[in-house]
Amino acid sequence: MDKDILECIEKNSNFFIDIRRELHQYPELGFELPKTTEIVEKYLNEFGIEYRNKIGVSGIIADIKGKDQTITIGLRADMDALPIEEKTGTSYCSKNSGNMHACGHDAHTAILLGVAKILSSKKEFLPCNVRLIFQPAEETTGGAAPMIEDKALDGVDCIFGLHVDEDLECGKIGIKYGAVNASSTDVKIEVEGKSCHGAYPSDGVDAIVTMAAIIMGIQTVISRNTDAREAVVINLGKISGGTKENIVPQNVLCTGTMRILSEDVKAKTKSRLKDMVEYTAKAYGGSGKITFKDSYIALINNDEFVDIVKENTISLLGMKNLEVKKNILHLVDGVLEKNNIKRTSENSSFYDRFMIHLNYFLDSLNRSENENKSWLEIEKQVRLTYPLAYRIGSDIYDIVTREMEVDSYKCEKVFLVLHIQRLL
Repeated sequence: MDKDILECIEKNSNFFIDIRRELHQYPELGFELPKTTEIVEKYLNEFGIEYRNKIGVSGIIADIKGKDQTITIGLRADMDALPIEEKTGTSYCSKNSGNMHACGHDAHTAILLGVAKILSSKKEFLPCNVRLIFQPAEETTGGAAPMIEDKALDGVDCIFGLHVDEDLECGKIGIKYGAVNASSTDVKIEVEGKSCHGAYPSDGVDAIVTMAAIIMGIQTVISRNTDAREAVVINLGKISGGTKENIVPQNVLCTGTMRILSEDVKAKTKSRLKDMVEYTAKAYGGSGKITFKDSYIALINNDEFVDIVKENTISLLGMKNLEVKKNILHLVDGVLEKNNIKRTSENSSFYDRFMIHLNYFLDSLNRSENENKSWLEIEKQVRLTYPLAYRIGSDIYDIVTREMEVDSYKCEKVFLVLHIQRLL
């Protein structure tokens, strides 16, 4: 069966490329996707697949029936583009001025249509139902929820999505366990002071100075109020206020984004930021307000289903086409954080050397077996001399060998341990 699927993909590869290029010429935004949905529907009709359109405004869902109709697997792709002027000069570049498929959603849609063609031709072998989900408005906050409200996921037991990655070599499949993307929340901070002439600042309340104090204070929410093992990023990207260089400003507006993996941490961070803004502004004699607009929640992969993707990738394409380096580095970060090892100004040289060596280790797992034997005695001495570093280094070594599915070499464990000892 694996051979049949690969042959089918190879046979239709130019056809799939043509679909992607056709979609690329008609980038559309948000929910307004008339040409894109027309193309999707055209190919679904050609493949003989039943579908429903206008799901969640302009989404499309299509079902392919399998042997066990009590189980349904969802496969999802986004369709919308970005408001960017294309300047690539390709023969299939955007025909919609000011819009471009710059994030790869044309590839996602083409991939799902390719899956539709292959599965519909092999449906007698399908063990269960497959639902194809074509989603609008991924680049905004609105696409998924209306589709779900419109029962797009009714009866779906699990769902798989994907995203192209410019860092992945063509033909390779990347996987990641656990957290993939943090939640996104828009942040707006407003400060109200009192305007006066710049020659007499004591007569007013400087909203710029107040906002500056708030911005500096916000940094402590991460460094002093957030567990070091939690991922929180607050970026304040725009600030505006004031009317003239010799006038103390009355109003200042600052906007940004907040990205967090845990909903509990998000709630605590919001509360702390609210206090920071309100009380800091009050201390400076003015008033402050912060508002939040939540976008997508964090994307957390199900480890069991990641295993399925991993196993099938190896079965179809071989281990050499499975990209696990990013996931290994993520898992290693977890080991370091668990043991309170972070990059600091004091240890930056040692930390960077360790990460350089780790990357080198991942890229060169083909040493001779004879080389390994000569390191056994050294490993023994290192284990006795640096027990804590040996434990941490061994944990990292085990992650690499497990994820790469190779029996690595003792010299690499020794090198890892020595780097960790420096950090400790």
